[in-house]
Amino acid sequence: MKLGIQIGITSGCAFFDDGRILFAASEERYSNIKNDTVFPYASIQDGMEFLGITSEGIDKVLLVSQNMSPIHYLVRREASFSIGDYFREQNEYYKPSLMEGEKKDYLNVFSEKLNLDGTSNDLYKIICEKEDTDINKIWNDWRINEVIRLLGVQRDNVLIMNHEKSHAAYGYYGSPFRGDDVLVVTCDGFGDEANATISELSKGKLKLLERYNNFNVGRIYRYITLLLAMKPSEHEFKVMGLAPYAKEYEYKRPLEVFSKSYSFSNGKVLVDPALKDHFFYFKEKLEEYRFDGIAGALQIFVERMLCDLVEYWLECAGKKRIVLSGGVSLNIKANMEVGKLDAVDDLFVVGSGGDESLCIGAIFAHEDEQGDGEDIHSLDNLFLGGESTDAEIDDVISRASITMANCSREILNKVA
Repeated sequence: MKLGIQIGITSGCAFFDDGRILFAASEERYSNIKNDTVFPYASIQDGMEFLGITSEGIDKVLLVSQNMSPIHYLVRREASFSIGDYFREQNEYYKPSLMEGEKKDYLNVFSEKLNLDGTSNDLYKIICEKEDTDINKIWNDWRINEVIRLLGVQRDNVLIMNHEKSHAAYGYYGSPFRGDDVLVVTCDGFGDEANATISELSKGKLKLLERYNNFNVGRIYRYITLLLAMKPSEHEFKVMGLAPYAKEYEYKRPLEVFSKSYSFSNGKVLVDPALKDHFFYFKEKLEEYRFDGIAGALQIFVERMLCDLVEYWLECAGKKRIVLSGGVSLNIKANMEVGKLDAVDDLFVVGSGGDESLCIGAIFAHEDEQGDGEDIHSLDNLFLGGESTDAEIDDVISRASITMANCSREILNKVA
């Protein structure tokens, strides 16, 4: 039995055996905290109970993301930050640090957000005591040690898989597509080394054709979401939904701003030399335009960039079928535009291709690297967690009914 663990935005776990994902769930289901970023203790425990196994039945644990910092973990950023906190992060940390050369300590800026319960306190102490140590190494060592402490597995059996490779493996092996005529494209905010990758199957394994560390459409979408006063890494779908309401006269000029910032030509990303920071660059350039025009322009820009990327690499690789994965694959309108390309015969977009599925992707990436990818069964559906019994459902309905009845009585008493 193999266990995949994602720790970060929408932490979760997945259990895999005999070529199939047997269980997968996000920690937010148990904590009722949207996008919960904590170590997924509850989902792991539920998975073992669901499968009827103990930790002794787990022979390999696959973590994911090799070059990540624990800083956001300690403040539970994606789960605890308000929109105001994200604006404060830009103004009080990133602007002084990246644009003004001032040395700022992120954990001091957000000291009131520190979540130091349980083993997080140990992690915080290690960071404070070893200021000169590679922060990524501290995070990797702590995660491995936490797995060993929790499950008792041998250290050699705990591996950390590459972020973008896990996205690619999840897309390819989770799909019904197989064969060397498939192009796998991932695109997200950023991973370990890249925010867009192009892969194909070669000799039974996924082979990386190209990686881009400046294909920043996911990151731009994130910051425009914030500039429109919505929550990044959560409300991007609202921006996408807002986009079609913009008339051409509203999105025309903002689109010129986006098109000047980035373009894709002959396999290369071209970047405006004046662009040093995404948040403040676009804040200045877009401040005179309407919210719907900005949303409409952003969506068109992302669609064009993604289509240009796909079209170029389909021609280079001589393929007609494509799989999309990574956070940007959640943009269904952009996916539709890719599917309409003359160069595309078949398109598959893996379900829930953001970081929440990296617990599955890490397992698939490991199987691929071991040469066992052909044994992986594609995902029939994403109903992979435990299910509620009729008794549990009846109990919830009963308690909700009592609560509603009490609320109604209180309202009537106040009116009377």
